[in-house]
Amino acid sequence: MNRKEFLSTTFLASLGVLIPVHAHDFLTIDKEPKLSNFEKSLTPVGRALEFEDYYVWCNSPIEGSDGKIHVFFSRWPKSKGMGGWISSSEIAHAVANTPEIGMQPHVTIQVFIL
Repeated sequence: MNRKEFLSTTFLASLGVLIPVHAHDFLTIDKEPKLSNFEKSLTPVGRALEFEDYYVWCNSPIEGSDGKIHVFFSRWPKSKGMGGWISSSEIAHAVANTPEIGMQPHVTIQVFIL
């Protein structure tokens, strides 16, 4: 047995010892995942707040006393890249009549620069 075969065999044997017996549960993929009734009742709604030139993060919607949905969120220009939140993040405010309509780019935006 040469050095390469020895290292390969030793490495594989070490992996076999380190992987617990129940790891099989994590490595196999069930065709149908087990979901609770609550999970089954959820329906994706898509993005309710999206702007072409901005990344949007940390949405915090509330229903105001005016009956409208107010969303406070952070945003930064896409031109700054994903790391742009560090130096170019802004706190913004959007309003919609109902959550189903979603927040469209034409709604009032108030920007507070940090």
